[in-house]
Amino acid sequence: LAGKVADRLEASFPVRLVLVGMYAYSTHSSPPKIPIHKNIRVLVATEVINPPRDPFDLIAQWSSLEIPLGVREYYGVGIWELESPWRSRAGGLSLIGQRLNRLRQLGVQFVSAESSYNWGANGLMYFAAAWHMFLGSSKITGIDPSRLVLEFTISLFPSTHVAMTRFFEMLWVQNPPKITRQSHIAQMRGLLINAIGSADQEEELNRIYAFAQYIQFVSIAERFFDSSSRQARSRVGLELIQHGYRMRSARLLHEDALHRSIIRLDVNV
Repeated sequence: LAGKVADRLEASFPVRLVLVGMYAYSTHSSPPKIPIHKNIRVLVATEVINPPRDPFDLIAQWSSLEIPLGVREYYGVGIWELESPWRSRAGGLSLIGQRLNRLRQLGVQFVSAESSYNWGANGLMYFAAAWHMFLGSSKITGIDPSRLVLEFTISLFPSTHVAMTRFFEMLWVQNPPKITRQSHIAQMRGLLINAIGSADQEEELNRIYAFAQYIQFVSIAERFFDSSSRQARSRVGLELIQHGYRMRSARLLHEDALHRSIIRLDVNV
């Protein structure tokens, strides 16, 4: 069917290159046994592969066809991580460059990713992915995550970047054990209080306040996952939805989908 669409577009626009994009996804993950039209661009999904297998093995199969190949990554999916920086399945900062480099070695030419405006959970990872793609394969393995944090904070928090660099290292680079996460959050709140006292620009101060709201959201989310009873989980889930809605203008989490994600995790909320 995709080949017929490509044929029709090629006939309709003879002097222009019109491409047809499609996913290799779920039960349609494997390479086909029929020829692929030269104007089709396939993006191989790295999740929801059926039957299950290693995504890099699947990409290698597609790469052997010697066609222009892309990949569909998953950088931010609310139902998987509930907007938490410590539950992301994307691999973390230190693995982003390694993963993109491996995709290049397999002949992948372009990448799309499921993500959202959840800059609270995944902001630095989005920044890192763009940074790595811009630099290219020659320098892709040589970037320290701490350098990325510094670049990010100096741009957005120029007068408070010392405290905010430490804050974002705790938020996006470290992954504290579950038992210590609330104390970890308390330390991060202290850094935000210091930054609020030092900020000399209104725009910068507003960003700090936004992350203060987000850290409160993360604290509630951890209580949601730790709730042992149905009643407690329902109560905390409602608190989480209400707090997410109140901070919707900050654009640090995907609050529109939050209630759906929570209900899928626990239908009793």
